[in-house]
Amino acid sequence: MKELFQYQDYRDFLEFLVGQRDSRKFTRSSLARAMGCQAAYFSQVLKGRASLTEEHGIKLCVYLGFNEVETDYFMVILRLGRSGHQVLTQYLEGQRKRLKRLGAEVDAKISKETNRISEELSHYYCSSWIPSTIHLATSCSSYQTVGSLAQRFGLQKEMVEFHLSMLEKYSLVKFGGHRWSFNGDSIHISKGSAQDLSFQTNNRIRSLSAIQARKERSVHYSALLSLDERTANEIREKVIETISDLLHRAEPAPAEEVYSVCIDFFQT
Repeated sequence: MKELFQYQDYRDFLEFLVGQRDSRKFTRSSLARAMGCQAAYFSQVLKGRASLTEEHGIKLCVYLGFNEVETDYFMVILRLGRSGHQVLTQYLEGQRKRLKRLGAEVDAKISKETNRISEELSHYYCSSWIPSTIHLATSCSSYQTVGSLAQRFGLQKEMVEFHLSMLEKYSLVKFGGHRWSFNGDSIHISKGSAQDLSFQTNNRIRSLSAIQARKERSVHYSALLSLDERTANEIREKVIETISDLLHRAEPAPAEEVYSVCIDFFQT
């Protein structure tokens, strides 16, 4: 939690945590319970009328999942908050500054590694239609085995096993109870990037295959239109509204089957 290193007073950091209204993990009662103290006592700590003990502090670090540097930093600012001796305060302040620099170095390394993995992932994810399709399909209970995925998408089992292992490597699927299940979140692909071009192309190739298959419930439409600029802009806005409405309807829907959508409106 890189925000920790912005704080010199542990009470200010606790106030920051409590202010995260979108997380039940950071309510006053949840934090107090994690530290093994009463909520009323924790309120007194925030008001500066009481202090956390080191036992409280280490329990909080475990609860928040701090790494070693973060734990050391929090414990130092906790001791600073309790220190009443000038020499000790000076010593602890030196430790705090050193740990803050170390925290920045660790964060930079993690950020660099995360960016590298992100680039590798997006390159793999858009290498063909298969990775994204298998990833999404595992959110459907009917497609959480190698056999069901192979049969549904017309793939060799060895191919499905390879892609599941790759998706697992990037924590996008997880295996348990003899089933593969969807994990993580959707992958963000930057608009206009090389990966975006590959992703768009892969989906349209699949669309061509679907046209040839002539499935009864599939919808395909193509047309050439001669328009004035005003009408073209109106249609463009309608297309954007349709996409927004589609995503709004799809988000809460139960995952039962995999569908593809390709929408284009462009000047020929």
